[in-house]
Amino acid sequence: MLELGIADGQLETAAKLAGLKIDAAQALLAKLAPITEDFKPPIATAEARKLPSNQRQHFSRRQSSTVFVPKLDRFGKLLVHSLAHSGVGQIITNDSSLVSQLDCGRLGYSIDEIGETKISVLRAEIANAPSYLKLDNRMKWLDYSAVDIAVVETSGAFQPSDYQRWLSLGRNHLGVCFSDSHVLVTAIVRENLPCLGCRELNKWEFDESRKILGAQIAGIAGLKDSSSILFATAIAGQKIVNWIDSQDSDGDIEYWSDGNVRPKTEQINPQCFCQQGPSEI
Repeated sequence: MLELGIADGQLETAAKLAGLKIDAAQALLAKLAPITEDFKPPIATAEARKLPSNQRQHFSRRQSSTVFVPKLDRFGKLLVHSLAHSGVGQIITNDSSLVSQLDCGRLGYSIDEIGETKISVLRAEIANAPSYLKLDNRMKWLDYSAVDIAVVETSGAFQPSDYQRWLSLGRNHLGVCFSDSHVLVTAIVRENLPCLGCRELNKWEFDESRKILGAQIAGIAGLKDSSSILFATAIAGQKIVNWIDSQDSDGDIEYWSDGNVRPKTEQINPQCFCQQGPSEI
């Protein structure tokens, strides 16, 4: 349990799961203090001093930023590497799963790592990066509100359950959707811009069958070959870091199975819930 990490405010629950009283758990943590850590976003001051003043400012912003990556699958694993080595100070995930045979292979984990927690493998891999990978699989609303940018990864179609928490809290988020023919990486979704729901509704206007099929194809494994994963990782990482540095984000972009790259421009859909007040929803 300690290897995976205990989320803020969850010590009492963890103590109960371990069969300990809270006093005994606190005493145990005090004894283990030399080999455990109470995380605070790292500021790599020595590295920052070596940078020119304009780059130092960007680096400091990245160090004080928190990005949420939901899954540590092949895409999530590569994205964590990209963000960590770009200087993002804290990366949060709620993936406490173990490495299985399905996670191994190209761009994935080693066969020798089967049975280990994905987060422990990744922490070791980014140990020399100015970043901390934190597990928080019991996140509360307050924890979500501390995230600067969240990644919403899905397959087939975006569903409200994928992004509603971030939309409700007004937190910036970026969508990545793997379909059977292409992967879509959206612009950073923020206030007064099309949300992920708008994107799905806009597709309905051109393809009425998607109204019925959307819920059926959501979550179905899409195109996740190596080139699609690498493309999605590069674009998503670039969009996130660019937003942190300059609050700038360009439009959506698709990478198709035939190698074509297509930019997309989305419009707010007036029928979307993001355009309704709380009393209307």
